[in-house]
Amino acid sequence: MTGKELITWFKSLPDYPKYAKAIGEYIDQLGYAGPENSKVLSYIIPETLYGICCNLAFYQHDAKYEIGGTKKDRFDADVAMLGTALFIIENTPNRWYIWGGNGIRRRLAERRLLKYYNAVRWGGKSSFNFRDDK
Repeated sequence: MTGKELITWFKSLPDYPKYAKAIGEYIDQLGYAGPENSKVLSYIIPETLYGICCNLAFYQHDAKYEIGGTKKDRFDADVAMLGTALFIIENTPNRWYIWGGNGIRRRLAERRLLKYYNAVRWGGKSSFNFRDDK
């Protein structure tokens, strides 16, 4: 899928209106990786994983954190980021024409994504909007 096709797919998700209401419409030019409360971390954490843009997954994660909820909702937000990014990684067109290069790039991107996932599980608690009204 091309970048535009991925955006169209993402905006067709049933929860996208909730995301847009929480943090605004997805803007491709904005970087959603990294914590908003740390400009330094946001600057050094890229939206791409070995050239594969996973910005949509980070937008989704930010929106779900803004919507907030319980500890289970936080876990669901982190897993949604992981699942969406894995979908993007697997559906991004090949761009390397060396035998095995695209597969290696995808595996390296998955590895980096797991590091991002572990980082938000470990350090994201302070950014999540916990609510007991559910």
